[in-house]
Amino acid sequence: MIVAVYNRTFGKEDIPAISKILSALQAHKIQLVFYKDFYNQLKESFSFDETPAFFTSRLDLPLQTDML
Repeated sequence: MIVAVYNRTFGKEDIPAISKILSALQAHKIQLVFYKDFYNQLKESFSFDETPAFFTSRLDLPLQTDML
């Protein structure tokens, strides 16, 4: 399953909830595709098992994306 993760901004108070969601997705081996700007903000606060794929608009989302 491929899940695209999109967000523009978040506060420091949101990091625990975001981390919990991302950890659960990684534990289930869900392939994540991140909105690049969101990933660039998030990577300082969350450690990824591997570098995920990115998108910058709907035009470069993988065709097989199951959920946004």
